[in-house]
Amino acid sequence: MMMAGRFSAAVAMCATLLVLTAGCVHTVQGHASMDQVEVDFDAKPNGQTSTAVASMMKPDDSGEVTCAFEYAVVGGTNEQWFITIERADDMYRCVVQRPKEASYLYFMTFRLEMSGVDSIQSVEIRDNNELLGDDQYNLSDLTVSASDNFSNALASIAVIAS
Repeated sequence: MMMAGRFSAAVAMCATLLVLTAGCVHTVQGHASMDQVEVDFDAKPNGQTSTAVASMMKPDDSGEVTCAFEYAVVGGTNEQWFITIERADDMYRCVVQRPKEASYLYFMTFRLEMSGVDSIQSVEIRDNNELLGDDQYNLSDLTVSASDNFSNALASIAVIAS
């Protein structure tokens, strides 16, 4: 699994971090015009739906590519997670993961959606020990979500889109 690096101090100064609280939905957004954007967020085990978002401008300034991770978790305590979007040529990689530690949260559901791209090329989803089987998630054009067979354990999601 490829690991995303942290923001440098200069990049962090360019990023805008927006936290919206509306009812039971919490949104974290990061925006920057560069080859990588990383946003950290706390996954709070309160059973409420939360969303973390990372966005970046396309190199030709024709719009944004966005990766949005919606989830609901219970059990354990708050955990720090990261959502990263990276560009390499005309491909975009979105990764949602714990920094290094295992996750002890019980994911009631999850949904990762890309926008500003044409299609998802590949998906890699892991729990703390191994890759999840294809039967544990649903893949549509620009969305990956938990299936009815999802085992409720999640440590990382990596999606490559073009």
